[in-house]
Amino acid sequence: MPIHIAALEILIDPTCSLLFESLEPDENLMHRPPRPPDGSLFGAQDYLQSILLGSIIFFLVAYSFAKEIQINSGADHARAHAFLLLSACNAGLVFANLSGGELKKMIHILSQKERQLLVWVVFFLNILFVLHPTLRAVFHFSPLYKMDFGSILLSFTCFFILSFILNFLFVKRPS
Repeated sequence: MPIHIAALEILIDPTCSLLFESLEPDENLMHRPPRPPDGSLFGAQDYLQSILLGSIIFFLVAYSFAKEIQINSGADHARAHAFLLLSACNAGLVFANLSGGELKKMIHILSQKERQLLVWVVFFLNILFVLHPTLRAVFHFSPLYKMDFGSILLSFTCFFILSFILNFLFVKRPS
């Protein structure tokens, strides 16, 4: 539904913009030669990483949705579950990409007050979409149960760890 896409955009765009724009520049930035004008901004490795992580999110959310339908939770319940999982995975992906798979960098990113505030605002909006009766009606969501939040958290944690590891493996380190 278009309302779901708009809500995801409301959550994703500001999160990405604020987090990526607040990154500190690389210390060696001015010592590197410029990129050739006809050179690509992204290499094959970047595309492979994006396709791989995007596919993992897609299959995780699709499996979650199908499983909820299969256990007769209903389409509204499955939709709420999938929406929350997709939003959580996207936020996890942003932080995994920001850290480049480095735990020390991840801790530094999450220790900054502005970024903590942004995480809490996104979390609050997601919970509001799922728990507020009027918003639930607009989105055609049914209430989620404690078990649903547990399975979303478990799925998110597995995805986050996997994306963190893949970022560590894919990030080009200076030699």
